[in-house]
Amino acid sequence: MALRTRMWLILLLTAPLELKKVLAQGPLPAPGANAGSSADSESMSPFWSANVSAINNFFADAFNTDVVIESDLWDESPKMLSAGLGFLDIIGIDTTDETTVRAGGGTWEANVTCADGEDPPIGALTSAVSPTVNLGGFNCIAIGYGGLPICFSWPVRPPTIHPSAFLITFNNGSTMQPPCAGILPNVEYNERHCVVIYGDFGTRKRSTDPLAVYPVKVEVVQRLQLIGPDGPFNATGLSFEGGSSPYDTGNGPYFTAAKLSKLSDVGEGVFAPAFINTNAYPNDGVSLYGDKESLYRIRLFYSGGMTPGGVKGLQPVDFAKHFYLAATHSNGEQMNITETTESYDVGAGTISVLGLADTGIAQAQYDACYIEDTDNYIDIIVDASSKAAASAITAVEAFQEGYTSLYNPGGPGNDPTPDVLFTAPTSPQRVAVKNAIDVPLTVTYCTDVNGRVSRDPEVCSQVYGPDGGEIPDDSNNAHRLVLRDGACFVGYRVTSSRQGCPWKAWVGHTLQHFLVGNILHTYRAVPIHIRKCRILLGSFPMFLPVVSFSLLHHRAFERHDPSGLKPDPFGFRPGDPPIGSGWGSTLASRSIGEETPVEVRCASRRHRRRASTAPAS
Repeated sequence: MALRTRMWLILLLTAPLELKKVLAQGPLPAPGANAGSSADSESMSPFWSANVSAINNFFADAFNTDVVIESDLWDESPKMLSAGLGFLDIIGIDTTDETTVRAGGGTWEANVTCADGEDPPIGALTSAVSPTVNLGGFNCIAIGYGGLPICFSWPVRPPTIHPSAFLITFNNGSTMQPPCAGILPNVEYNERHCVVIYGDFGTRKRSTDPLAVYPVKVEVVQRLQLIGPDGPFNATGLSFEGGSSPYDTGNGPYFTAAKLSKLSDVGEGVFAPAFINTNAYPNDGVSLYGDKESLYRIRLFYSGGMTPGGVKGLQPVDFAKHFYLAATHSNGEQMNITETTESYDVGAGTISVLGLADTGIAQAQYDACYIEDTDNYIDIIVDASSKAAASAITAVEAFQEGYTSLYNPGGPGNDPTPDVLFTAPTSPQRVAVKNAIDVPLTVTYCTDVNGRVSRDPEVCSQVYGPDGGEIPDDSNNAHRLVLRDGACFVGYRVTSSRQGCPWKAWVGHTLQHFLVGNILHTYRAVPIHIRKCRILLGSFPMFLPVVSFSLLHHRAFERHDPSGLKPDPFGFRPGDPPIGSGWGSTLASRSIGEETPVEVRCASRRHRRRASTAPAS
């Protein structure tokens, strides 16, 4: 601890001096030139020069914590959803000086006045970033680099992020690995789907220019892991092709997915690293609009940052400037939800849009100094009188005729430098909304200093919250049966009386509760037919053929073949006694294990119950 504290003091005292030294080495490179960083260490202090790798690793470890909490699964399969060049040249500029920013290809906002009378923060004036991105977990010092976000359908396991994980292919056939990679700004625990890489990624020209150089393919070549329903997944081999110049007309950032679910604050906020700038947090829907049971969230996931002009922060009150919702009335009529001040009757009830979230903090007044988190997510918060009413929403329409486009951080701002090419705005888009009210389609995973693993949102929130902690040995007593469509049951692990068959204990035990969204329900005699599913027991996945579960108030497992003529995947044989009474020969499960009390933990802290399971007679 003393060594860690000493390093902190040295970093805090010397970082501003080192930044000045880096900037004083010479003029900024021309846009697109490869500045490199080999000369950076030549004028550094002895401490920095001798410990630059350790310093970079220190900050990378601080940001790349091994945790995701209720992070979205945007697809049932792991995919690279987007990986196009965002912008060039503005990562690694002295952001304290307008002249230097403009000379390096950035923009500078004009006439920015804060309502509180304070000086505008740098983030309200320019989207350029200082060279010391290593302090943000990027393993490098940047000079005139570009930015390229790589976004996946499943969340990334942050400790596996490293520049060597990626290979970029350019339109001229050349390849390179980026010098910098990090999780920022997608640091909230229920996000973490995108890795941002910095480097010299081409020339600032439209793709029709013979001298244009830009990435056309990004692939994972080693090391990187994603977190899926079964835990860590090796992402090697995933790729995205089809990139072009972000300076082409119509080639702005775009939406890759949208999902409707009950509003929750699980996994929201930033608690680690402790030194991160939290001016934009908390910005979740609960913090901005409350936690009424009638609130729902439409989460939009997109390829690159989206802000007005590329600099000014997107504000919670900006919904009607850029978006409207498409909905289907219960009579089949198509309708649009366009305003935040109106209640819309959709037949099954009413819908009102409250505004945007996952932008910045709630304020009494929003001005040009508003700071948002600039990540790859925007939430639309909806108040619906019923689940059926919320389910009427079918799509988000964005940037249509009469609406305002958004830009990634390479945009022109409100006072663009003359004769400088800036990135293109968004084009009109329609993104279908996936209904995840009953089935949230999320994943949780974390480890602690002892190497223990938990998939429990409450445990991971505690371990990686402001107070910290360790994962209890019994934190995974509650397991989920994950189906192909994302639905899940809650199962209970018990002490098996048969060696070598841990899954038998799971199957033979009670399926008392069905997890719907964030609420734990109890059912009786509700048959569920499943074509294909997999059981996740700890880190051991078990794939099953076509089976059928019967959700009874006592434990039971119903085989798809009641006659017992086909081999049972769990070893049950004809003649095994059924569980329960009055259900006939269709039930062929038997109890294995001793009575074990377990706590069933759900995604929302508002819905937790304690269940006790016992073997059937």
